[in-house]
Amino acid sequence: SLLANGISMLAARVLVPVFSFAINVGIARAYGAATLGVYIHLLALLLIFQAAASAGMNLLLTRELATRPEESAAHLGSGRSFALLSGSVATLAFLAYSAFLLPEDRLLSAAVLSLTILPSAWIATQEAFFMATRTHHRITVVSLAENALKLALAVAAYLLGAGILGLCAGIAAARFLALGAGFVLMRRAGAP
Repeated sequence: SLLANGISMLAARVLVPVFSFAINVGIARAYGAATLGVYIHLLALLLIFQAAASAGMNLLLTRELATRPEESAAHLGSGRSFALLSGSVATLAFLAYSAFLLPEDRLLSAAVLSLTILPSAWIATQEAFFMATRTHHRITVVSLAENALKLALAVAAYLLGAGILGLCAGIAAARFLALGAGFVLMRRAGAP
């Protein structure tokens, strides 16, 4: 079980940079280094605020769910409430940062990316549940679906000439798919 779950988590964590690398290479070849720089700058900022949105809650929630599974409904309720709060604060902070410190031509793309922060906090809750219930492979399934959609939408954005804004919209759509897929998998696993 430890080996299988370890391999599942490794696959889930490796998928993200592999798909991101493919998108980055595509952007560099299709649009050039300047556009790639804008895209990477926006994503780097997003990752900071997504990390702040989860606030390490997934590690604490995993521990609580694993040690007291009979109280999982209460723990998940608390986790979801905390995710709503921390995700909302992180979203507002990202929007404020963007409004005051980003060039005007990046604001709409940043606003679209801000839509991913709150779902990221809720996804951290889902991942905690999957780890606590030793169903790590579900994290891999969600990651694979999210990143495959992200890559497909990046190709579509390129073919449609949608630029950075189209790429950001694809990232947001893929994050919502991940959130929905996680909820479905949690329900199938018997989550309250």
